[in-house]
Formats: sequence, C-alpha cells, structure tokens
Amino acid sequence: MTGYQIASLPLTAAQSGIWLAQRLQPANPLFNIAEYIDIHGEIDPALFENALRRTVAEADTLRIRLLEEDGRAAQRVEEHIDWTLPFIDVSHEDDPRAVAESHMRAEMRRPVDPTTGPLFAFALFKAADDRYLWYQRYHHIVMDGLGLSLIGRRVAELYTALAAGLPCPEAPFGSLAELLDDEAAYRDSDRFTRDRAYWTARFAERPAATSLADRTPALPERLERRTAFLDEPTLAGLRATAREAEVSWPAVLVAAFGVYLHRMTGNRQVVLGLPAMARSTGRARTIPGMMSNVLPFRLDLHPGTTVAQAVRLASKELHSALKHQRYRAEDLRRDLELSGDEHRLVGPHINIVMVDYDLTFGGHRGTVHNLGGGPVDDLSLVVDGRAATERGRPGSGESASGGLRIDLDGNPELYGPERLADHQRRLLDLLGHFAHAAPDTPIGRIDLLAPEERERVLGEWNATARKVPDSSLPELFQAQAARTPQAPAVVFEGRTLTYAELNGRANRLAHLLIGHGAGPESLVALSVPRSDEMIVALLAILKAGAAYLPVDPGYPAERIAYMLGDAEPALVLTATGDTAGGDGPTSLRLDAPETAERLAGQP
Repeated sequence: MTGYQIASLPLTAAQSGIWLAQRLQPANPLFNIAEYIDIHGEIDPALFENALRRTVAEADTLRIRLLEEDGRAAQRVEEHIDWTLPFIDVSHEDDPRAVAESHMRAEMRRPVDPTTGPLFAFALFKAADDRYLWYQRYHHIVMDGLGLSLIGRRVAELYTALAAGLPCPEAPFGSLAELLDDEAAYRDSDRFTRDRAYWTARFAERPAATSLADRTPALPERLERRTAFLDEPTLAGLRATAREAEVSWPAVLVAAFGVYLHRMTGNRQVVLGLPAMARSTGRARTIPGMMSNVLPFRLDLHPGTTVAQAVRLASKELHSALKHQRYRAEDLRRDLELSGDEHRLVGPHINIVMVDYDLTFGGHRGTVHNLGGGPVDDLSLVVDGRAATERGRPGSGESASGGLRIDLDGNPELYGPERLADHQRRLLDLLGHFAHAAPDTPIGRIDLLAPEERERVLGEWNATARKVPDSSLPELFQAQAARTPQAPAVVFEGRTLTYAELNGRANRLAHLLIGHGAGPESLVALSVPRSDEMIVALLAILKAGAAYLPVDPGYPAERIAYMLGDAEPALVLTATGDTAGGDGPTSLRLDAPETAERLAGQP
C-alpha cells in the first residue's frame, strides 16, 4: 500500500528543483533530455509503435500532468494520454543520420511547458532498409538517466516479443507512488540523518566552487558540444593505471578531470558536480522517473600530488560520496546557508555513463547516442562507456579507431567554440599522461600547454617592447601639470588637489627631503594612512630622486620594525600617532606644526 491517493501526488525533491528552475525560465529548452538509439537492422514500424505505446501505458511518469494546488506543485497520473509517433524516411539523403540528427536537435530545442502534456516526444527515422533511429526526448521533470535506460530496455523487450509472436513479458515498472513512498521513507530515516552529517562535515569549510570561466555562470538556453573518441591504446593505459592503483578505472577519469581544473585554476580544493542516480537498491531502481542528484565531489590537490595519489584520492572520495548520494544538493545548500549564484556549491560536472543498455530489437543490436543530459550552467564532461558507435561513416567526423566517447558540453556564453576546443585538446592530452605516465609523477610536472600555446605565453605575451619617452616619472608629471594646471589631480574625502597644487606641495616637500639627505640611491620609508597627503609625499620622494618603501601603519609593530631594520631607509615619513620610525632612522612627521613652517619656506 502507498501513502498517496492516485488523484494527486506531490513532486519528488528532484522534480521540485526542476519545477522551480523551469518556472524562473519558462522558455528555456535546456530542461529537455534526449538520446536516440541506432537500430542496426530492419524493423517493423507498426510493431515498434505498438511496443512503444505499451511502454507508455506501463510507465506512470510518462503520463503525468503537472499542476498547482494551493500554490504548490503537484502531479497527476493520467489513465490515457494522446501522442503521436512521427515516422520520417531520410534514407534518400546523402547523409541520412546527419539529417535525422538535425531534426532531433531542432525538436530538442523546443521549450516545453511542464503544465501541459505530453512531457515526452518520440520519432522513428528510417536511415536505410536495415537501419532505423529511434529518437526519445523527455522533460527532465519526468525522467533522469536511469529512467531513459529503463524505457529503452522495455521497448526493446516488448518489440522482440511482438516480432517473435510471443506473449509480452510482465511489466517490470513500479508505480510513481511507490517511488514517492521510498523517498519519504528515506527522509524520515536514520540514513538521512547520517547522510546529512557526512555532507555538512565534508563541506564545513565551504570551499569555493572551481570554474574555468572568468565570469559567474548563469543557465544558458543551449550548450556548445565538442565530441571526441579516446583511442584504444589510451583507454588500455587508463585501465592499467587503475589496476596499478587498485581502483576502478572511472576513478582515473574523475581524478584526471579534477587535476585539470587544479592545474588550470591553481585551486587546491577542486569541487566538481557528480551526477548520481540517488536511488536505494531494489524496487526504486525499476521505476522510471526523476530522482537524480548532483553530488559535490571534492578533491584536495597540490602540485606535489602524484598521479597514483590523485587516483586513489578520487577513488576514496567516489566511494564515500556514492554511499551518501541520496542526500540532495539543495538540502546541503540550505544546511550551509548558501544562497544566490555568488555562493555556488559545485563547478563543472563530470558524468560517467557506464550502464550498457545491451539492447536488441528482434535480434538487431541497438546502440545509444546521447543528445543532451539536462541543464548545465558551466561545463560538463560526459564520458560514455556504453556500446561503441559506428566509426568512420562518411561525414560523421568520428574516429575509425573506436574507443570511448567523450562529450564536452559548455555554456556558450562562457566557452566559445575555440576555447572549448582548447579545453578538449588539453583534457585528452592529460588523459594520455594519466594513461602512460609513471605513477609517481607529480601532477605539477605534467605539461598541459601545446607548443604554440607555450610560445604565446612566453614569447608573444611578453613581447612588450615599445618606444617610451626618455623621461622620468617626475618629469612626465611636471609636463602634465604645465598642460592642465587647474584639472583635478587627487580627490580624497571631499578634498580636491589640482595638478598645480599637487605639484607645488610635492616640490616643497621634495626640497625638504633633500635637506634630510634623500636623493638618488637612497630609500625613504612612507608610513602614513591612505590620503591625499600620502600622494603628495610619494611624488615628493620621487622628485627628490629617492626610492620609496610603502609601510602600512596598520602593520604589527614587530613587522614594521623588521621592515625598517632590513631596508635601512635614510628617512621615515610618518603622521601623528604613527610610531613606525621608532628610535631608528631619522623620521619626519608630515602633519607636525614645525614641519608645516619649514615647508612654507621651501621653493
């Protein structure tokens, strides 16, 4: 028995997050998730639609309607829902798959209102007599990555039975109400309390989210994607690195991405976003729906960390984080009192998809192609470890060498095509280092720069030679004062000095300093609060031909004494209340009455 009436159900915590985000940006299509399955063989479109309609009838989440009741979001499972399955023949095109993908991406970019149904879309493309592409798109509020695999398997299972004339296997899905019961039981359990204690302790220091962007990310309406395939030798090397460190090989991928962020930003504490299914074992894992969570994955690194140490750190963190994966990031943000975009919990995401659908449709193999995994405001690295796609087809741009598919999805407002391509190349190079470098190699010694980038940094950016006036700074200032004597030069707390006034006061003080022994090859310490007087003194020291040593009068007395003892200035300029000069070198209090009298007599 469930604790809910079928007429109206609350949202899962994951659904609530999507609901609020979509309501803030109702026209944003980035809340769609989509993929297509390449079926390598001839199928019967009518039988396929039959299998698909049976699956929709079995899966509660595909028949929900979102509504608001008393100001709160709720959902209702409909008995029946109207939808169509477009059948599109692209087999006559020069590149059928490219044309089909263009249709898919156009449909995926269509905003979907979660209060209207259906919250999914399907299409079947005929690419050849023996090649069909099944497109499926869902609003993220009804489906996550695990749900996609459950739907795909069920359609394949039903189609296979129908094509063979066999009875359809019993529906494997539980109800949406069961999924809600499971979540409610978790949130009332000791496990929830233990998970909360783990995460609040792990992030008690509130480390800043790491980003490769130079601006605060905001959710875009599309993502820029770069796709590459990791060759088999590199993949074999990564597996060998994992064996050497006695960890699972996905830990190597996570470690490498963390090291990349550490090296590119200099941050020693790197916090990634790690998508997780966030379901208990058993029944909840058989129910399509939206339950996934994004875990804050933290790695503490420094340049001396070795490759093997980084991999073991990542493995240990993966093990701990996944043990507590049901505690939601939204709850942790509240626990840590984080609010707004300026208090981000995670930076770029890394999503390692390791579930092989192992799909067959009436004996014909199906391979899965991800098109979009939902909202990302910064950068997302998607490593697809499922069945390899076909390589080397005309116009595909795919490698003929096989290997692991790696997608880099970036917010186009932060990462343009060229910048995204640079990150992709460096990441692939770094994975090569992790595959072939000695385990005791310090990560700070791994070179991320291509030869042309190194030349740009060391040569081009430092090629700053240019002709400059053969004049000193005081001479340049004197010329400016002559050109604009009445223009404001310094403004401080309502007081304004013109260029003429500043020049005159600095000249008088410079004469006084010279009388105290200041000049070329000597040093004058300047220990006065930030003020217009400080600017006068700084310019006067330069006019006298000396160099200045800034000393913050707010420093501890011991530090000031050390600085003055080490530098041995000829003179220390101070103000009333400042004891920086001590009993050491000669000091001159700029605001003392006798100093004012002496300045008045200077030229």
